[in-house]
Amino acid sequence: MNIEVIGQGAWGKALAILLEHNGNIVHRWKRSLPTEHPANLDAVLIAVPSRYVDETLRKFPAPGVPIISSVKGMEPEHSRMVHEIVLELWCEERFAVLAGPNFAEEIIQGKPAAAVTASCDERLARMVQRLFNQPNFRVYLSTDPVGVQLGGALKNVYALAVGACDALGYGENARAGLLTRCLAEMTRVGTALGGRQDTFAGLSGVGDLILTCYSDMSRNRRFGKWLAQGRSFREVIAKLGGVAEGVTTVRALRERCRTLGVPAPIIESIYAAIYQRRSLAEVIRELLESTPDMEHREELSIGVKSNSCC
Repeated sequence: MNIEVIGQGAWGKALAILLEHNGNIVHRWKRSLPTEHPANLDAVLIAVPSRYVDETLRKFPAPGVPIISSVKGMEPEHSRMVHEIVLELWCEERFAVLAGPNFAEEIIQGKPAAAVTASCDERLARMVQRLFNQPNFRVYLSTDPVGVQLGGALKNVYALAVGACDALGYGENARAGLLTRCLAEMTRVGTALGGRQDTFAGLSGVGDLILTCYSDMSRNRRFGKWLAQGRSFREVIAKLGGVAEGVTTVRALRERCRTLGVPAPIIESIYAAIYQRRSLAEVIRELLESTPDMEHREELSIGVKSNSCC
């Protein structure tokens, strides 16, 4: 199949390698190239940071083919998920998302990994599965594209918090407790925004959460660690070589949570540290020392709302 890959970062490169390994023809778009689609495309893969999705898609005409998103974040200016931007700018409803606990470096090295692809159209999900599935990259199916997108976005914010917790030397017990609270909040927020509860127990939920929070290969975890150690925002960005997804995505998530009235104290804490310039060490300390209440109960009944893109 003919696949256009928009985005030439490490993740776009890794996915292009997987596509080529399976015999697909890959057209890699770079900023220096004209903003027009190649002829005879079968699908377009979007692999740019969430804050650049709107800007990038506006450069192209609607391709008229299914869209696959590998973006793990939300557009911060208008609090939109990728499928909402695709529908608004390209009027394209044929949408699938690919996500999971994957670092690009290990994919490029051919190390084993697993991911999930989700679409409201099962045939499209199976097409994406065929495009990428191979012995060292197992792709599973879902019919919850909203939930899979949200899992990939939320885990980046929580990695900032867990990285800060570790930098402050709170220990393994505190990290496990915070990570568990992150999963509870991920599920509460994710279902309120239209995802299914079971999705957050899968690869794009708890799977990606564990990987991103525990590994120093994670840009978000490192960002949280360095900021909590007292480095300035500017110093952290310079050291990291850019802004981590969680830093911009937290704006969109906070806006949606406040609009819906969803309790999200971890998201609120990270937002306060990033955008209200409070000390990250201070807000994490307050978060860990806060009095448990109904919001923190794992057994809290979560109503599953239907805001899906289907």
